[in-house]
Amino acid sequence: MAANDLNKITTQDYIVSIDLGTSEIKVCSAILYDDDSIRIIGYGKCRTTGMNADGIVSMDKLKENISVAYNMSQNIVLRSYDENTLPKINNPRIFVSVPGRFITYKNNTGSCELRRGPITEEDIARANYVANSLKIKDYELITAIPNCYQVDSNSSVEDPLDMTGGQLRTFIHQVYAQSSFLDNVRRALCCIETEYAPEFVFSGQATAYSAADDTE
Repeated sequence: MAANDLNKITTQDYIVSIDLGTSEIKVCSAILYDDDSIRIIGYGKCRTTGMNADGIVSMDKLKENISVAYNMSQNIVLRSYDENTLPKINNPRIFVSVPGRFITYKNNTGSCELRRGPITEEDIARANYVANSLKIKDYELITAIPNCYQVDSNSSVEDPLDMTGGQLRTFIHQVYAQSSFLDNVRRALCCIETEYAPEFVFSGQATAYSAADDTE
């Protein structure tokens, strides 16, 4: 796709992913298109000095590590794009991987009474909201993955949309990250100017999505 085709891109289509590794901090800049295809347009890395296997050891060094890797990636992007060809090039959405050491899991359920008529997206959202209201002390919910649903006695439903019944129950796998670690990472990201709050993902889940197909 030519650079002049990018004038159709919205501000939310430019993303920057940050992999917080204990040996390297890696940054990848990419464009996400409406058809869910992705184009990598920048990449940077820096040897990690602000983290080790136990966690963050120096905020100043971690900020510097992220800044070096991000600027390296951004400089590559700026060779081919500007604000005319890539709107909000200096205002990306940020996705950050969270190492497994700071992750915990929970399987939870939530249910809601159904109104007359077929099940709607709103009904599914209400059931998921109830399930996701569970709080774990000192942890934040970063990912919620619906496993299946149940409509009345009909269990193991993959997609309840347009079904009818009296009660909808959702079964969700939830991923939580340690709040203190996330707060420190948010502070370390001050080197990246953006109006968007960073979004976090478990590093193992990110790897699985990148390497496995839907069946796997």
